[in-house]
Amino acid sequence: MFDLGFAEILLIAVIGLIVIGPKRMPEAVRFMGYWLGRLRRGVQNARRDMEREFGLDEIRRDLHNESLLNQLEQERNDVARLLETKQDSEDDASNDPDSGNATSRPDEQEMLQAFDDFDREFPDTDPPPPTNAERDESQTREDAEIETLEDMSDKASPGNQHNVGDKSK
Repeated sequence: MFDLGFAEILLIAVIGLIVIGPKRMPEAVRFMGYWLGRLRRGVQNARRDMEREFGLDEIRRDLHNESLLNQLEQERNDVARLLETKQDSEDDASNDPDSGNATSRPDEQEMLQAFDDFDREFPDTDPPPPTNAERDESQTREDAEIETLEDMSDKASPGNQHNVGDKSK
């Protein structure tokens, strides 16, 4: 993100150690980690909300389906061309008086009808999108995990810990 190398991170750590001091350094690092984590989660939640609101999953799925339909149409056209080529060659062979074999050819309309039947029988291979209830359940589960981690972080903070040798508390 900021393209920091080892030397830059080491320089920042030494300056932080001098300015903050060795006693408060672990607390400062923990504090920075906590807020960076919260910032990262906030950005992820905002991104997820925007994707859900704008329907980006549906747009991606529609684009994928459209590309599949284009490929299917291309293959259908290729098969139709092959059938026409085969039909023309069979017509030439059947009109040729030297050739004594008349082959039976599949009807082009029957082949196209078979493709249409296949399209109706297998319209879409993508799994259905998650329902709103499934999305809400997933979000609730993630929120509960975040709260648990925040509670654990609050309990582990230096202000809540008692020293073993401290009998005044």
